[in-house]
Amino acid sequence: MDIEDFVTAAEAAALMGRGVNLVGKLCQAGRLPGARKVGTNWFIPRASVLAYRPRKRGRKTQKERDKKVLEEFLSSELAKNP
Repeated sequence: MDIEDFVTAAEAAALMGRGVNLVGKLCQAGRLPGARKVGTNWFIPRASVLAYRPRKRGRKTQKERDKKVLEEFLSSELAKNP
């Protein structure tokens, strides 16, 4: 990848119609693949920015739902066998 393939957080925010702080949080959470932090600045692949689709509000991912079911199961098993 060339440096031209990356955009700054401010440029990404403008492309996405979102705030710079949100873009930083998305980078930290790994929601923008390939994002790299150099010093205090985020550099994000342009393709990741263009491919970004926000999650639907109030809807958990399958992984989050599976984790909740597993936690409930384990807590009930621990309650049965202290």
